[in-house]
Amino acid sequence: MRWIAGETMSKIDFTNEEMVSTLGKRIAYLHQFSRSFKHGSSFIRPHYEIEWINNILTKFRSGEKIGIITTEEFKILENTFSLLTDRMKGLSKNSEIWGFIHADIHYSNLISTSRGISFIDFGLSGFGYYAMDVASAALFTKSELRDDLLSGYTNIISRKIDIAQLEDLMFLEICGLYAFRVSREEMHIWIREHIPSLIELCKSLVEGKMVFYKINQVGLTN
Repeated sequence: MRWIAGETMSKIDFTNEEMVSTLGKRIAYLHQFSRSFKHGSSFIRPHYEIEWINNILTKFRSGEKIGIITTEEFKILENTFSLLTDRMKGLSKNSEIWGFIHADIHYSNLISTSRGISFIDFGLSGFGYYAMDVASAALFTKSELRDDLLSGYTNIISRKIDIAQLEDLMFLEICGLYAFRVSREEMHIWIREHIPSLIELCKSLVEGKMVFYKINQVGLTN
């Protein structure tokens, strides 16, 4: 580990096309590095796949048991998770789409340096679909700039991005936040306030609607 000199970035830094496109490129460079990254058997990191999804759903189930999520809401969540799990089972894990990822890309984990944008805090890093990092960045990017994020990424890695997969991963990222807050009693009012937005997102995903430009950090915009 080494100290990187720079300034912590904020949401305001990502309100123009150039900066958002640059972020897409930096994520792509990170994934290029990942493809050549060699690690030994002692390098043990989380795997963001079916077990991860099941763990999130288990935490939602505990939220239902204590009454901050209704039974009807949990059933909708459960159906959505089942759909996403089936989709993930159908995906391959070849080196083009699966590898070592940051897994927590957020503006507070980005710093502006003399060399450009740098990533910090790899505490949640592990193995998953590269699209998960792109999905994380899309969540804090304005809807009208999300295409710039994708174009920045594909300018470096010339592979078509599956928007439906991004939507699924954005949903799971959001669910991870809710699941984390279920165990914190002081956040239960927040969950109760925002869960309708998440349920609306569930319904749209199950119905096959395109929601990439409508998803926000708690669910679906009105």
